[in-house]
Amino acid sequence: MPRRKSLPPDTRPDWRDPNMPIWVSRVNRWVAPEEMQRSAQKGIASGSEYLWRDDPTYNMKAKRK
Repeated sequence: MPRRKSLPPDTRPDWRDPNMPIWVSRVNRWVAPEEMQRSAQKGIASGSEYLWRDDPTYNMKAKRK
């Protein structure tokens, strides 16, 4: 029985790496994790809540106005 060839080493980025940059499609660029964390903290501090009623994708089966 022939032996299998070993697989090449995995060179994909590790998703568990805390320093891995984040792709933000809204701005179409890579963002550092620290910048993303600051942005999230500013959003929480602003206190503006996002209501599910304002989400147009919440109930796609409902009749549109």
